[in-house]
Amino acid sequence: MITRCPSCFREYDTEYGMCPHCGFSVESGQAESCCLLMGTEINDRYVIGGMLGLGGFGITYRAWDKKLETVVAVKEYFPTGMVNRMPGDTEVMLVASKRQREVQYGKERFLDEARNLAYFNTHPNIVNVSDYFEANHTAYIVMEYLDGKTLGKTVRDQGRPLPPEQCCDIAHGVCEALRALHAKNVLHRDVSPDNIFICKNGTVKLIDFGAARFAESKDTRLTIVVKPGFAPPEQYDRINRQGPWTDIYALGGTLYYALTGHRPLESTNRKIQDELLEPSAVNPNIPENISTVVTRAMAIDPQYRYQSVDEFEKALLREKMPVSVGKAKKRKKTKRLMGIGAAVTVVIALFAAAGLIWQNRQIPTANLNFWYMLSGNPDLDSGKETALQTIAGRVEEEYKTITVSLKGVDSAHYQETLERAESDEKPDIYESTGLVLSDTIDLRNALDRLRADGGFMDAGLQNGLQYPTGLIAPVIYVNTSLIADGLENFQTYEAIKSACVTAGGSLAVSQGAAELYKSLYGDEVMADASSAAQEEFLQGKTAALLGSSMDYQRIKDELPGLYSIHFPNSGYAAYGYDSVWSVKDTDLKTERAAILALEYLANDAAQDYLHIRQQNGAVPITREMLSEYEAVYPEMSELSAFLALPFAE
Repeated sequence: MITRCPSCFREYDTEYGMCPHCGFSVESGQAESCCLLMGTEINDRYVIGGMLGLGGFGITYRAWDKKLETVVAVKEYFPTGMVNRMPGDTEVMLVASKRQREVQYGKERFLDEARNLAYFNTHPNIVNVSDYFEANHTAYIVMEYLDGKTLGKTVRDQGRPLPPEQCCDIAHGVCEALRALHAKNVLHRDVSPDNIFICKNGTVKLIDFGAARFAESKDTRLTIVVKPGFAPPEQYDRINRQGPWTDIYALGGTLYYALTGHRPLESTNRKIQDELLEPSAVNPNIPENISTVVTRAMAIDPQYRYQSVDEFEKALLREKMPVSVGKAKKRKKTKRLMGIGAAVTVVIALFAAAGLIWQNRQIPTANLNFWYMLSGNPDLDSGKETALQTIAGRVEEEYKTITVSLKGVDSAHYQETLERAESDEKPDIYESTGLVLSDTIDLRNALDRLRADGGFMDAGLQNGLQYPTGLIAPVIYVNTSLIADGLENFQTYEAIKSACVTAGGSLAVSQGAAELYKSLYGDEVMADASSAAQEEFLQGKTAALLGSSMDYQRIKDELPGLYSIHFPNSGYAAYGYDSVWSVKDTDLKTERAAILALEYLANDAAQDYLHIRQQNGAVPITREMLSEYEAVYPEMSELSAFLALPFAE
């Protein structure tokens, strides 16, 4: 008997026992408990089938359009951690009433995506939207169903780079889409291998317009939307100037990946020391012309990139001779030099004045040994090393007389290695978290400056001998399938435990965060502390976890849509320090240089690398950068309000 598969909607003979097209069988079940059930009908027209994708802000389904009798793709607004639905239900519910404004704002941006796409519905290289509407307390976008795979999946499945000719064909399709967008002053802002779809008939489609924004607006604040390796440096800034050159960088990075099979270096790391290899240096089969065009499209400074899609495509198709970044810089430098002569006298006078100032605040010359701890977790250690290398490069760039040598040491043998080091090998700056300190200088002046710059300095340190660079904040994680209303109204530990039991679960307390909760709720917390608390929560064995910001990344990755975040409501704030640093007692010049380098760890750029991009679990030490952290991770948007409470002694 012929039937239609409820997952992919293709017809097949039931004697197979399963769909030969997509592999679905009755035993397959649902992909995720937060998804709509297959067979659910929405808007009296669309029958939901199998899930196509699940992201941080939406779920995409294959669906059947009963009116047109065709397969479509339906994207549902579903911001992870802010909303949830009971298994088998259709309606989306808030995890906490205080998130309503945030969810509503996101829904409006989601519908903006539909409107942006619908405007370009007739374009052959932009995914078409046929409908959008609100239902089930959320919103939906109905799009054409694309049969094929993304460029990223194509490269991954093939296991090798694509031929240059194929890459140029793909680039042409993307250029056609971007040309139409830019003509209407719209930027895509998320061009990447996973947002370029290659249909089975060869058509190239640009998809996912969730980050699209008008290039010029009365409000110049653009949300931070980044895809590491493909986003230009200006896209990391909250107040910035973005334009066609922003999408051109991303397209250049996408071509780099397709041509070489390697994700390009992150643009912000390249600002310090640009070590990006030209595509032809990675893959000798790439013609020099194409390699030059791609490299120039990825210039760090926007003024040296192609300024329009037309200019980029003409160079790629050899209609215009490509000019390398180096030559473009020389041309601009020549023009600039023509106007310098008249200003020479003024410049000399300025340098004379600056020379007097420099003599009064000269930076000492020093070669600094900088030691840090390795946790044994390859991902965390790699991220920490990358951040510190970037920061060391920034320090050397800022202070020309200072050089920094980094050394990572296994935390299990850190104190022993530190004590046995010969005098010329000892660190000048070293991570001192949990160590017994000796031969260490007083850092109270530096701590006072950090406090004046908005640093959180209430938790206390060892007699001014340690300098903090990140905070560990208490965070309460709730299993939203058991507790829908959150725990923000419960002020005592006993009340939180009781709420968990009433919901049919129990409460877990992370051993690493127990001291923080002890200062808020008293000694009774310690009796329930366990090293297995996080695992139990991830496995659904507990209704809530008294954890910390250090748990956030893993819970976010492993329980999408199944948790909510709250902060203790005891009336007091509490936090600890993720990592603290000290300076060895050596000579005065080296100590001065070490303090300058140490203080650099608390500036905005370093805090961004350490705690926002690397996502190591700690949060920024300063109030200003904490607000940036909350903007990037909106689930943490109440953290500032929590930390503003009186500190629990």
